[in-house]
Amino acid sequence: MKLFVIILVLILLWIVFFGKFNVIKILKSNQIIKDKKIEFEQLRKQKGKLAQERQQLEKADLKVIEKKARELGMAKEGEKIIRIKTDKINKTN
Repeated sequence: MKLFVIILVLILLWIVFFGKFNVIKILKSNQIIKDKKIEFEQLRKQKGKLAQERQQLEKADLKVIEKKARELGMAKEGEKIIRIKTDKINKTN
């Protein structure tokens, strides 16, 4: 009888820790789900901010839109962008 109980306990332990639905996999899966929910919430907030910015740009005049485009490094057709690295200019030897 003791041997039967020991074997049964070992089988149950095997199933709990190494079976298809073991505790370790479930805990890891739960952590992944929590991480994905946090990431989803951050992306949802970012989407909301971008939607607000888009609405503001749609309502804004052309000067605001041009300023925003230039901040992003865009140029009008036919213009050339020249970038000056100020860190080298400010250094004195």
